Amino acid sequence: MSEESRIYQDILDAADVADSLPNIVGKYIRTSDPSIKYNCLVYAVRVEWGWFEPPNHLPGYYWPPGIDPEWNDRTVKQVLARFGYNEISDSPEPEDGYDKIAIYGDKDGPTHFARQLPNGNWSSKLGELIDVEHTTLECLVGDDHYGNLLYYAKRKSIQR
Repeated sequence: MSEESRIYQDILDAADVADSLPNIVGKYIRTSDPSIKYNCLVYAVRVEWGWFEPPNHLPGYYWPPGIDPEWNDRTVKQVLARFGYNEISDSPEPEDGYDKIAIYGDKDGPTHFARQLPNGNWSSKLGELIDVEHTTLECLVGDDHYGNLLYYAKRKSIQR
């Protein structure tokens, strides 16, 4: 891709983010190109393959075996536990020795997942758009997409 094409694509991606998530405008750093290969749940648990969403009979979608094929708080907590996120926390503060995920949601259940970075910032996969680093969790709160912060899940850190 030429430099001119890359700049044009960056402008288009920023416009998509601004249209979809107005509260995050000016509060993020882009960290990837747009992708439909994975969603925010997959990204948050650091798998980065597939799109976790029931039902799993759709091409490219995956739902862990043994978990009811429905999207709600109970089943999402089971998916998180499958990847070691067994503990619920009430704090967004970094904790030595732990990986942490923020779970957003609305009256229908979880809507978005952000993972905490070693520097204390957060990283999100924005639907089919880009991955971003953001310093606050609040920049994704209150819009039509993600709702409010529900809770935090944590696991013992995995060496990378």
